[in-house]
Amino acid sequence: MKHYIIEGDQLTGLDSRYYYLNGKFCPSVSTILEAFPKGPEFYKWLKENGDESDKIRDAAGLKGSNVHKMTQNYDEKLEVSLLNMEGYQQWSFQEWSLFSRYTEFRAATSPAMKIHGREMQLVDLDLMEAGTLDMYCEIDGKHLILDIKTSNAIYPSYFLQLAAYRRLFERSSGQKIDAVGIIWLNAKTRGASVGKIQGKGWQLLMREDSSNDLKLFEATKLLWLAQNEGVIPNNISYQLKYQIQSI
Repeated sequence: MKHYIIEGDQLTGLDSRYYYLNGKFCPSVSTILEAFPKGPEFYKWLKENGDESDKIRDAAGLKGSNVHKMTQNYDEKLEVSLLNMEGYQQWSFQEWSLFSRYTEFRAATSPAMKIHGREMQLVDLDLMEAGTLDMYCEIDGKHLILDIKTSNAIYPSYFLQLAAYRRLFERSSGQKIDAVGIIWLNAKTRGASVGKIQGKGWQLLMREDSSNDLKLFEATKLLWLAQNEGVIPNNISYQLKYQIQSI
């Protein structure tokens, strides 16, 4: 799914919170979940950080995007290096540490784990929901949808997001998903544990039944629609070419 439209000599960059298909703008699951209650801890954090909160949020988002990029390259059997071709560091040490934990997760689940898809875009115009799956895979024959998280905590909305993704995927593929899970690369775990997939600083959190999470997502969607139904996304248009004209 493209996040831009080319018409004539104009390129329109689409609002990244929406997906565009067959002339329709479809909100992402994460956008809908903006209406989910944040809880008292969020507002406490917001009060403590004040003007710095936007910078902290943006930095966390960039960190997560960079780690996702590394894990995807790794899964595609590309070499992932701390240094670029000029010998300069291209990832922060924190990002590299989180990525290293992902390689430990892959080693711990090999050869039982088979990855069938990464960064899979799904759009359902009947539900008017869309999203991008981090990973669709199998572990010991069970079909799973997994999300990679680098946050300091696991928030309830994460499993609501996965429940929505699960429905989107099952509707589009016809494949039943056995469970959803979060590969948490910033866990407080101290090491391996019997009966669990985890290591120092990382763990796999699984949930087989998403029915209650889906109900909560649907309730959140009603709240989001009450404020946003019919809203047109903010899209910016540019010319495809610029050239100084001779006088």
